[in-house]
Amino acid sequence: MTDTDMTRKHPEKQFWDELDDVQAVMLGLLCNRDHMQPMAAFPDPENGKVWFFSKKTNDLVSECGAECTAHFTFVSDDYDYYASAKGRLRRSGNVDKVEEYWNPVVAAWYEHGKDDPDIALMEMTLEDAAVWSTTGNALKFGWEIAKANIKDEKQPDLGERNHVVFTRAA
Repeated sequence: MTDTDMTRKHPEKQFWDELDDVQAVMLGLLCNRDHMQPMAAFPDPENGKVWFFSKKTNDLVSECGAECTAHFTFVSDDYDYYASAKGRLRRSGNVDKVEEYWNPVVAAWYEHGKDDPDIALMEMTLEDAAVWSTTGNALKFGWEIAKANIKDEKQPDLGERNHVVFTRAA
């Protein structure tokens, strides 16, 4: 269960913890009309970055850059945490990050391993995010919905929403 108190008091730490637990995010660019794409995200909270492996032929790779804001969304496995983050996405030649994040899942996409000529590592520097959390408690959900229908002026209290402005290591 997501800790709604954490959403209120420590939303940035919670964001990184939740992102570390998901298998994939939906990543897109605000500067084009293409759909978002599922991508494995590799969080780097110490530097305020998220890393992605892609192929050089992917439109995200060819269109990312300083003039284009990227965004991604994800939902926790328990459906009690939601986030939408944005920042700058650029191609990176950081071979240390390729080494650090390389794993059997990533390797499955590249015939020639870490030296595959089609690997494109992308680096997203996060600017901000909107986050929402609920307790995931079905009884509380039912109670809040019932209360809201009895008292017309009251909306259900189903969790917390917060805004994160990411800090970066110096």
